[in-house]
Formats: sequence, structure tokens, C-alpha cells
Amino acid sequence: MLEFVGDVFKIGLQGGPVGGMAVHGSMMIVTFGDGSIASVDISAGQPMSNGDAQNATGYANDHLPNGVAITADGHFAIFGDASTVTTLEVSDIASGRLTATVVHDVGSAWNSANVALSPDDDARGCRHY
Repeated sequence: MLEFVGDVFKIGLQGGPVGGMAVHGSMMIVTFGDGSIASVDISAGQPMSNGDAQNATGYANDHLPNGVAITADGHFAIFGDASTVTTLEVSDIASGRLTATVVHDVGSAWNSANVALSPDDDARGCRHY
């Protein structure tokens, strides 16, 4: 049975609302509508900041992380950006904290804000990031 443990109010570095969330183990990654990202520890129930809030690297070029997926092994967070081109950003989260994202422009289509990984993802395709 689920039990309500409390509310947490969180906004992005520039005041943006939550855009997307993904959970792996005790880590939750959050995107905000202002281009910032953060992770929280949810092991105790109530989310506690990991102290790694930051603007995504693509933020400087108006690429704003919206969707987020975490690889099955918990090594990488992959962000789908709301932008005028198809952009993904990757953060190595193996340490339990977000690292600066690496930007990958993967096409000229509009937007990649919704990102998902296949259910059998084992992150082998992500090792070069």
C-alpha cells in the first residue's frame, strides 16, 4: 500500500517548472522548462537534493532538456531537448550525481523533447559518450 510522505516544491535555476522526470534506483533526475536539470535522492522517501542543479550545456544555444531517460545500468541520463533541431544531451550519472551534459545534434527535424530507450537497453551503444 502506498503512503503519502509529503510535498516538495522545486523550480529550476531560472524559475522554470518541472518538465520531465526519470527514476533509477534511489536517484530521480528532473528537467525544468528553463533549461536546468537536477537530481535528487529518493531513498528515504522524501526527495533530497544531490546538490548538482545546473544549466544543461545546450541551454546556451536554446536547447532545453524536456524529456529524460536513464539507461538500464544507471550509468547515463539521456535528455531530449525542446529545440529547433533534433538534440540529445547525455550526462554520466555513475557517480550518483549529474555531470555536465554532452550535446549531440542528431538531425535537423524539430524537437526531440520526448526521449525513450528500448526495454532491452544495456547501454552498450552509449559507452562512447
